[in-house]
Amino acid sequence: MFTSMGTKKRALYVLLIGIIITLIGLWYVVWRPFSVNNEPEGATVVQVFRASGARFAQLDVNGWEKCEIKPLQADAELYLSRRLQRLFSQEENLPEIKTVGHNGGFITQALGKTEQGITVLATINAAGQPEKQPREQALFTVALSTTNPHCSYDLLYTILDNIMEGNSYHRSTVIRGEISGKVSNDQRRKVIRDMINEAQAHTVNVMENGSMVSVSAHTSKLPERLTTGGESVNINMAARYNSVEKKTIWYVGSPIITSEY
Repeated sequence: MFTSMGTKKRALYVLLIGIIITLIGLWYVVWRPFSVNNEPEGATVVQVFRASGARFAQLDVNGWEKCEIKPLQADAELYLSRRLQRLFSQEENLPEIKTVGHNGGFITQALGKTEQGITVLATINAAGQPEKQPREQALFTVALSTTNPHCSYDLLYTILDNIMEGNSYHRSTVIRGEISGKVSNDQRRKVIRDMINEAQAHTVNVMENGSMVSVSAHTSKLPERLTTGGESVNINMAARYNSVEKKTIWYVGSPIITSEY
């Protein structure tokens, strides 16, 4: 009888350990999105995002550069098709490319989705200006977006590098997360301080009201930077309460948050 009770206890301990390991695994999957192996920039931004305690919602990686093409619609469409053909190798998977006129110039866009579920929006902006000739140079931008928490951060950077075809382009990153309910002003400030400490950054600018706070800062851990008011900025953290969905939305962007918040 005693032997039977001992066996039952051991079985119970094994079961409890299994449950604990499973819960830890689920926590890791839900709260620790992405894998970042080769990109120090991505690792820093993810590390700062995790300090917010928010649940991952979306990752955006963007790139932009000037492209040397004549402002003609046919050239722009061919240019976009060539840039994307390695990513969308099968012709039937190529995204549809559309051109619209704008301010005496044009905007050409291609929107598609990779087999990994990553949304790709590539744009040639050769729009002119009122009462002026169309630009001789166009702006080429690529926006990659995923809501998959298991997506590799390095994969998005690799895709962007392949499309942009070089190291001279500029890039930005934005991670969006969510927390149920409204975070108090005091708690928001505390979390922002934790995020700044995690980035080893110093604060450059703060904007705050009843529903939103945005902090721009600079850290030596991130290479890309912008200059504003004579000071360098390369990381941006923000929180906004959504009263309709009753949740607080957290953002981390480098060098700035490029999406609306």
